[in-house]
Amino acid sequence: MALEPMINVIKPVLDPLNLYSNKAQVNEDVVMSIAVPFIPRPISLNINDEGGEELAGDYGFDPFNFADTPNNLIWQRQAELKHSRIAMLAAVGWPVSELLHKSVAKSFYLEDLLRAGDKVPSVLNGGLGKVSPIFWAVAFSIIATIEIFNLSENVTPAIFDPLQIYPKSNEERRQIEAKELINGRLAMCAILVYVVTEFLSSNGVVNVTPFLFKI
Repeated sequence: MALEPMINVIKPVLDPLNLYSNKAQVNEDVVMSIAVPFIPRPISLNINDEGGEELAGDYGFDPFNFADTPNNLIWQRQAELKHSRIAMLAAVGWPVSELLHKSVAKSFYLEDLLRAGDKVPSVLNGGLGKVSPIFWAVAFSIIATIEIFNLSENVTPAIFDPLQIYPKSNEERRQIEAKELINGRLAMCAILVYVVTEFLSSNGVVNVTPFLFKI
């Protein structure tokens, strides 16, 4: 099988202060990134989806050139979508577990797994060793099954739409996909804030910001 050629990413020269005497060295038609307006948009992002449109949620952000080939770009997009969906669930599940875990565990006569300060078990908070091995086995089995299916079929992560509200038109679908990615990116940032907040404060995020999570 022939190897796909690498994309040669050309870094355009910007000269806002007119420092270059030879203007032939300056590219005046540089397309700037929407996400980071002071850097050029990576040309490796200039590929289309199956419908011939630019990828939804594309704001020209790839400062480290991770998506240097079309295959890498699609792989990064699929990974981002998966992480976005997990982060959106975690952004809700994290504070909810801190609010309800004690009462639920007491009702079912289970061990309280929250750490000191009502922190959920995590890598930085500790306490993951107290989680039942059965939970880890079931969780990893489900994840492995989904990943093996995706790898074998080479498919985009499925759309979860039990209420059949996913639009029919391509334009409306692109808007929904872009909103999902934007909310997913925000959720990933929120999870990072949770982790850092609890690590630095030694207290659960629901206790640090009670005005957000407690009535």
